[in-house]
Amino acid sequence: MKKTWIAIVLITVMSLGAGVALAGGPGFGHHGRGMFGGHGFAMMAMGRALCRLNLTEEQQQKVHSIIEAARPQVQAHVQALREGRQQLQAMAPGSFDEAAVEAIAQKQAKEMAALIVLKQQVRSQIYNVLTPEQQKQADEMRQERQQERDCMRGMFGTGTGQGMRMGGGGRWAK
Repeated sequence: MKKTWIAIVLITVMSLGAGVALAGGPGFGHHGRGMFGGHGFAMMAMGRALCRLNLTEEQQQKVHSIIEAARPQVQAHVQALREGRQQLQAMAPGSFDEAAVEAIAQKQAKEMAALIVLKQQVRSQIYNVLTPEQQKQADEMRQERQQERDCMRGMFGTGTGQGMRMGGGGRWAK
């Protein structure tokens, strides 16, 4: 039971690691800047979506203020995650200290959870800046992105051995 819980935590942390990479800090995201740090992929995606909504100058300023207010918290969580990753990497490869790994994993899970909560808080605050028409358009854009993700999962599988694979001769094969 304990080992199963540890495995679930580690898998969750690793699967969400891509989100952390987008959250910012040196070595993360596009050119070392991320969602709250500059021009990372997530920030660019958010920026494109907000551009499509034609925000007023006042709305743009409010969104900027929301992101700036969250930046120190995001950076603190990302730093804590980075330190945990470094602790794991510093462990001797030939030995295994389950208690130490579990303690790091629990701390990583706590930091990741806090980061997820913060992201949702920021999304909610930004959404509330939008007019009802912009909110409707944002909802439609979110549904389109979900359909695209579902389509990609259908094409490439979900990590369960399903979907298309690169076959012999460089051709896509089922």
